[in-house]
Amino acid sequence: MTSLTPLDHLPVLHHLRRCGAATAAAVAEACFIGEPHVGRTLDALAAEGLVTAASGSAGLYRLTPAGRVQHAELVAAHVEASGTRAVIEGCYERFLPLNVSLLAVCTAWQLRQRDGDWEMNDHSDASYDASVVARLLQLHDRARPLLAELADALPQFARYEGALSEAAATVAAGDTRAIADPARPSYHALWWELHEDLLVTLGRERASEAPA
Repeated sequence: MTSLTPLDHLPVLHHLRRCGAATAAAVAEACFIGEPHVGRTLDALAAEGLVTAASGSAGLYRLTPAGRVQHAELVAAHVEASGTRAVIEGCYERFLPLNVSLLAVCTAWQLRQRDGDWEMNDHSDASYDASVVARLLQLHDRARPLLAELADALPQFARYEGALSEAAATVAAGDTRAIADPARPSYHALWWELHEDLLVTLGRERASEAPA
């Protein structure tokens, strides 16, 4: 029997489950918890065999198989106790068609079709790029009510509402790197994190989703 409770340790377990591996600093930033407290929590979880240092990656932690089981039990209990499962399930179902649209926007940003053939988008056509940006901003407007509902349902989802809005505003201001640049918290990267958060919160796997 472990001493873990959702109040004390679930945010750390949840972030590691969602991201796969993370440093103490990254966990602290994502969970709005002081890094010293996160470090102590990781030490306690490691002592119980629930987390381990990621092989070959200094400073990275990941869940062990036992940690994944513990996380699944804790997050399921937390969702049930909060009475928000139906809300989150409903948001997830509304998220899926938006996700198809977001993937199409990102594909259009990276590739374009000319004379029936696909080629890399070299971003030399300002009109084409502007049309893709408009699609992204329209999608964000459609997603805003869902993001607000998720933020009201569970605190862990609150970060996405602000972060995605900030990324969308950055794109609208002309910094199109914020669409899908892997070196920054782009709209696509944040959206992917939200998708993963919904899945692990509901105990689902991406493989169980219908193909887009």
